[in-house]
Amino acid sequence: MKKRIDNLVIIILAIACLLLMGSFMECETVWERTCGDGACNRSIENATSCPVDCRSECGDGICEGWENKKFCCTDCGCPAGKECINNECEGASEISQCGDGICDDFEDQATCCYDCGCPDGFECLNGFCTETNYIPPEQPIEPPENDEYCLEMSLTEAVAIAEASECVSEATIDLDKEKSCNEGTSTWWLGLYFENPYPGCNPACVVNTELRIAEINWRCTGMG
Repeated sequence: MKKRIDNLVIIILAIACLLLMGSFMECETVWERTCGDGACNRSIENATSCPVDCRSECGDGICEGWENKKFCCTDCGCPAGKECINNECEGASEISQCGDGICDDFEDQATCCYDCGCPDGFECLNGFCTETNYIPPEQPIEPPENDEYCLEMSLTEAVAIAEASECVSEATIDLDKEKSCNEGTSTWWLGLYFENPYPGCNPACVVNTELRIAEINWRCTGMG
């Protein structure tokens, strides 16, 4: 509800700015002077519209930014019939499966474009919404002879998929911190470095070797 109110306020202010300034260019100039000033002005900014000023924090009572029912049910709640326990919707693993062709309550365009699609002008590439004019490299990535493997996927390829995904929207890949293979889930787990870490969280970039997609597992504790 809070997120909807924030978005409504932003829309109203945008219309008011257009009427006063006379053009979207002038309004954009005013907006740019506000977004990025280091202060989160909740009357016109939120974690979705200006993440550089407004950080999403699971547990603050506001469902915004990177948060959704899958990663922060403490703020975003759970589907009907489910209960948020220790920041996880009970039975979530039985409901949500990225790649099953169903965009359910635990998925959206940011977390699973395979099921939920992408906005106009974007396409789902390696599990991440990418502009349609993106030109992939002509030659496939050749892993070095001594490369590490997780099932059929090399570490070099896993890093390439991770760097084209949401994992690097706020962070950089840090293999010194973590690089491990979970054969049971067919995933590479790669460490992430955040300049401004999220308290209580130890995020990793998880690369699915079968679906060839990557997403952040926040591994947050103490959110119950």
